[in-house]
Amino acid sequence: MKTISLQLILLLALSAMVACNKNESKDTAEQQVNKHKETQYKNAVDTEEDSGYDEYLTPHEEVFKAYTFKFGYEKYDDEFSNPGYLQVLKNGKILFKDTFKGEGEVHMHPLGYHDLSGKKLVFELGYGIDACDYTQTSRYYVIDANDRVQFIKDYWSGSGGDGYSTRYYNAIFPKDSLGKANTLTIVEGITFHEHDQPDWADTTHVIFSENTFSIKKISNNLDKE
Repeated sequence: MKTISLQLILLLALSAMVACNKNESKDTAEQQVNKHKETQYKNAVDTEEDSGYDEYLTPHEEVFKAYTFKFGYEKYDDEFSNPGYLQVLKNGKILFKDTFKGEGEVHMHPLGYHDLSGKKLVFELGYGIDACDYTQTSRYYVIDANDRVQFIKDYWSGSGGDGYSTRYYNAIFPKDSLGKANTLTIVEGITFHEHDQPDWADTTHVIFSENTFSIKKISNNLDKE
């Protein structure tokens, strides 16, 4: 079982645009030289800044049992919705492709084979920045005995810099404590560290029947926040 406990966040973004009216006139030779120097400086700064994202653009590859997982970002510009990709291969053949929008380092974790109406491999693809005021997301997938790969659902956690609350999620498998037969259980919750209100939690059951599954959310406390 993999447990990730992090914190609830709220990100505020503010953007401004300043428009300047300029008189149209023919540039002098000195003005043209100065503009050229400014362009060179801007290009140099942009190049230096872009190089900071190289680590996020490096393709990743992981092998688990007979499967190869390739994942990463197609491009990265420090926004929250950078286009990412996932490929699952076996014997060099692509079994599955998926895309997502995210930020921060991408990682893949196999969570092992579990009895979910037949032995199935569960893995998660995660991304995010492990720091206050950022989110971390896990996307859960399952591979059945016929090499069919399916996306289940994604869950997120986060941390607020004020330390007021923590948002988390847990994955519980059938043989874990409190596990249910043929069911992947996800528990999400918020802990309020100042104890000025009760903690909140929700439970979701992903119920498998042979090669299909259904999702049943038992409560919706977090939706009321």
